[in-house]
Amino acid sequence: MYEETLPRPGTAVSSDIVRSSPGGYPRHSELGLAAEEAIGAAIAAAGQPGEWARSSRGDGEMSVAPAGVAPATLLATALPRLAAALVRYNGNKTKEHQLRLRLGLDSGDIQVDARGVPRGGDPLVIAARLQEHPANREAMTAVPDAPICALVSDTVYQRAVPYRALGLDPRHFRRLELRIEGREQIAWLYLPGFEPPDVDGAVRAQVAHEVVRAPAADEAGRAPVGDPKPKPAAPPGGVRIKRSSGIIVGDYGTVHQYRGGAEE
Repeated sequence: MYEETLPRPGTAVSSDIVRSSPGGYPRHSELGLAAEEAIGAAIAAAGQPGEWARSSRGDGEMSVAPAGVAPATLLATALPRLAAALVRYNGNKTKEHQLRLRLGLDSGDIQVDARGVPRGGDPLVIAARLQEHPANREAMTAVPDAPICALVSDTVYQRAVPYRALGLDPRHFRRLELRIEGREQIAWLYLPGFEPPDVDGAVRAQVAHEVVRAPAADEAGRAPVGDPKPKPAAPPGGVRIKRSSGIIVGDYGTVHQYRGGAEE
C-alpha cells in the first residue's frame, strides 16, 4: 500500500515511444534510456526538476509538472528542448531506428504518492487518452520528420497560447474536436518546428476564400450604407486550413490568409 496524499494542481505529460516494438529488448532498452534522458533534459529546462513526478509505463512515461511550472513554459521551452534532444539522438540513426515521441498534456488536480509516483486524477487519464488518440498517431505519420507530436488539452492551451506567452504563436496549433472518455472535447495539435497537419477531427474555419476586412463604421457607430452582407468573424486562435486557399488565422478580429507560406 502507498501512503495516500491529497491531489494537487499540476500538468500531466503522457509520452509514448513511436514504433518501439521491433528490435527486441536491446532496442527497447536503448530507446527507453534515450527517452528518459531526453525527457530529463526537457524537465531541467522547464525548471523545478526536483518537484516533478515521473513514472515509467512500458515504452512510455507519465510525468507531472508541479503547479509552479507554467503551461507556457512547457509548451514554449520544455517541448522544443525535448524535440531538440531527440534530433541530436537521431542524428546518426536510420529512419527505422529513430526515437520519436507522442505526447498528451492536461492540467488539473493530480494525486502523487509519497514516493513521487503519479497515482490518480482526471488529468492523468486525459493526457494518456490524448497521447494515444488516433489523431495524434495520424499526425506523426503525416509529418515523418517531426521528433515529437503533442495533443494539448484546451485547459493547457487556454492558459498560455491565446496570450502569446513566451512567444507562443497560435498559428503553430491546430484545433481538433475529439471524443475522449465519452465526451466531446477540444484539443490542440502541436509539433514544435513543424506545421500541424490536417488530421481527422480538425476544425476548418467557415470564412471566405479571400481576405475580408469590414469597412469602418461612421462616427455614430452605424455600418456603412449599402454594405451587402455582414463580414465573417475571425476564427478563434489557432490554425485553420482550407484545402483550396491555404492557412487562415484569426488574430484580434482580423482574418489573414496564407498561401505558400506568405501572408496576403
